[in-house]
Amino acid sequence: GNMKRSAVRRNFDIAHELGHLLLHYRVEFANLDRKEHKIIENEANMFAGAFLLPEDEFTLDMKNVVHITNPDNYLDLKKKWKTSLQVLGYRAAYLGNLKPKDHRNFYAALHRKGYLKIEPLDELITIQKPTKIKTIIDLVSKKGLVNIHHMVENDWKTEVSFFYHMTGIVPDFFNKYLAKNLDFGLQNVTDISKRISDVAKQV
Repeated sequence: GNMKRSAVRRNFDIAHELGHLLLHYRVEFANLDRKEHKIIENEANMFAGAFLLPEDEFTLDMKNVVHITNPDNYLDLKKKWKTSLQVLGYRAAYLGNLKPKDHRNFYAALHRKGYLKIEPLDELITIQKPTKIKTIIDLVSKKGLVNIHHMVENDWKTEVSFFYHMTGIVPDFFNKYLAKNLDFGLQNVTDISKRISDVAKQV
């Protein structure tokens, strides 16, 4: 997820994939034709827009945009919502804050200014990392709800690096949960010298 040119594009991609997970978990994508695939993708895009830009608050914010067809007038909204100018325009059009003609002019301005490739603030808005996942893992582990070691070793059969890439948490964080018990059960091993002695007496 870190290969995107900007944090805001990455945010939309994550929300888009979340939409697929929630809406289309029963869909066999390999069996879709082009038209069906387009419908599925549009649904995920709509979900991402609604997830990142809640209707009521975003509609209020749009009232403060003076020149609605000028992408530069949306920079404050981009900083607030951590979404691209292109997504802001699409969401505004979907909610009726931008009329079709105004949206076409907005998109043309994006193209003219070169914003379809690189937008203002792309280099300044940093990639966000999860902060609650550590607390959640600590909680479920201490409560005995989940055995992280057992989950990794027996259920998921994966590497710690997978968790790092998935959550953004440094691998060292998982060490206390994945430390293996080095007790080999030596207290249950029979003393072989005693067994040999017993056998010799019987002979």
